[in-house]
Amino acid sequence: MIKEIYTRTDGRPIEVVNRCLKEIYDEVGSRIEIKGAGTTGSGRELIGELIGADTINDEITAHKTGAEFLAKTMLNTQPDTIFEIGGQDSKYISIENGIVVDFAMNEACAAGTGSFLEERAEELGIAIKGEFAELALSSKAPVKLGERCTVFMQQDVSAYQQRGAVKEDLTAGLAYSIVYNYLNRVVGERKIGNVIFFQGGTAYNDAIASAFAKVLNKKIIVPPYNGVIGAVGAALLAVEKIAMTKEQTKFRGYELEQVNYTLREFTCKACSNYCNMQEFAVEGEKTYWGDQCSDKFRRRQTTGKKPVIDDLLALRQEILFDGYQPEIEGKATIGLPRSMYIYEHFPLWNTFFRTLGYKVQLSDETNAKIIRVGNETSVSEPCLPIQAYHGHVQNLLEKEVDWLFIPNMINAETPFKNVNSYYCLWGQTLPFVVKIASSFSRIAGKIISPTLRFKDGKELSLESLYKALKPLGERKSAVKQALNAAHKSQKDFQQVLLDAGKTALAALQKSGEIGFILAGRTYNVNDRGMT
Repeated sequence: MIKEIYTRTDGRPIEVVNRCLKEIYDEVGSRIEIKGAGTTGSGRELIGELIGADTINDEITAHKTGAEFLAKTMLNTQPDTIFEIGGQDSKYISIENGIVVDFAMNEACAAGTGSFLEERAEELGIAIKGEFAELALSSKAPVKLGERCTVFMQQDVSAYQQRGAVKEDLTAGLAYSIVYNYLNRVVGERKIGNVIFFQGGTAYNDAIASAFAKVLNKKIIVPPYNGVIGAVGAALLAVEKIAMTKEQTKFRGYELEQVNYTLREFTCKACSNYCNMQEFAVEGEKTYWGDQCSDKFRRRQTTGKKPVIDDLLALRQEILFDGYQPEIEGKATIGLPRSMYIYEHFPLWNTFFRTLGYKVQLSDETNAKIIRVGNETSVSEPCLPIQAYHGHVQNLLEKEVDWLFIPNMINAETPFKNVNSYYCLWGQTLPFVVKIASSFSRIAGKIISPTLRFKDGKELSLESLYKALKPLGERKSAVKQALNAAHKSQKDFQQVLLDAGKTALAALQKSGEIGFILAGRTYNVNDRGMT
């Protein structure tokens, strides 16, 4: 049995959930026993804590789970593609053999969502339910609105009205604009299969489903309960967890008025990010939402299962900075920005400068202040990691380091002789863009910036490093000795990572568990301040 309630939250989710629970109880509450409860959607954590959810699920997993269940039990099919357009956002999901292999979400642009369609319908003086689809499906010449921003789209609709366009053609044009916006901004070049489920509240509008079918020349399936398929999936996931753990449900009951809860907003000052936080206390148990940077308030999700492998990201971070000892003094202090390729080469440069007798000083971990300062000091509009790098340079200057080490790295070593691996152009030119920034021009002479081509062998690196360190009075023999020690440290670091990876793969193979590979540039994956 599925009880469907599709309604607005009107900015008051707790009140609306309370009202919906009462409606469920009035209709079937005395005849059923709640075995499990799950939440999903944008407010899933807050509502999950309030009602006592057994699972709090992301929307992709919930929609996929609900869609497959309804497809199997009611439609005798298996979707390979899900289009979901809700009131505020939209999603694309690609499925192969029951596994999500790709997905995308659009949360920034309102022009491809149900709320946009409702607003335009209201401006045209027509009902979004029934009348909109009826008018659109009878159109003879839909106007061309394209996929523009909602502000410009509104202007275009007004312009067509002034030219005498009828409501039938305007509504059909709006339906097509939703489709083109979704396909171009959300799906892009991703694969679209042959069994397409169209879900979400917008799928109640037959005109949108028809527009999808015409544009793609494919059959579009609007499954039963399309507006609440995510909720169906959340319920199924809750059932699955209860069956696996054999635990009693944590569901607090139908009457939320009986639940003692408070909500408090405050600013966390644990670091310079100053996150805007919410403290949600339910029956004396506190949870926190809104932090962007640390585990100070974050409660980790638990599954009741012990991982079969170690946390490899945490291990990498630990061994990467294992040799960092800023308390040890030296003949001068070398500042290393804790950004970009330092997340790959810190063992190399830490050992190199320590062997030469210098103190190594890293900048602070990436935070909101560093990013803001970097944005203000960079000379153009590069990507976020490059902007953050400028902030790290400023952070080191505030620590009064003697020298800044910002190498001009061209390429990297690869395990294959005929394969090149070049750093991006912004990464290659880092010392130059930093030097020309007005905030750093005064310290340009304090920047050590050798040109390094790791792919081309140690001798070239040695010559470039020796030349760059001449102002510090270093002898070539000392530089060579330090470089050899540095390469050994880097090789040892990489070997530990390889060994840990092999151990993890063996454990996964033995246990039969599924492993996920997190691929990305080291400075994005491992720099938590960039997430």
